[in-house]
Amino acid sequence: MPPRRERSKTLSRREILTFFDFWRQQNSSKADLWQQYNELAGIQDGEVPGGTGNPAYTNAIKVLDGDMDQYIHDNTDDEITHAAFLNAYLTSKGAEPVNSGSVSYSAEQSSNRRPAKSADSPI
Repeated sequence: MPPRRERSKTLSRREILTFFDFWRQQNSSKADLWQQYNELAGIQDGEVPGGTGNPAYTNAIKVLDGDMDQYIHDNTDDEITHAAFLNAYLTSKGAEPVNSGSVSYSAEQSSNRRPAKSADSPI
């Protein structure tokens, strides 16, 4: 049997970007699910788009935790931010932008997001 060739422990740029693309797609799906949950029971405001809420459901989950609507709202905002960051990063590296469902994950969506690094920056 020929000797086993050692694989380099360093990932290539393509492998890293493939991983980030997979991560971006997962975060995009997660953000969509949280947005739907926020539309059902979260706080309805301009910070997180969409929905009119369901007062009966919101009141029912507040029995579990009085701040549940705020928790849902904040998690939704976090997930949208994660998806927007990964989308902006990969777009800066030449990937196609993701527009999943009713939410477009762009860096301009929220003023509290950090600006993306230039395309020349190292991974």
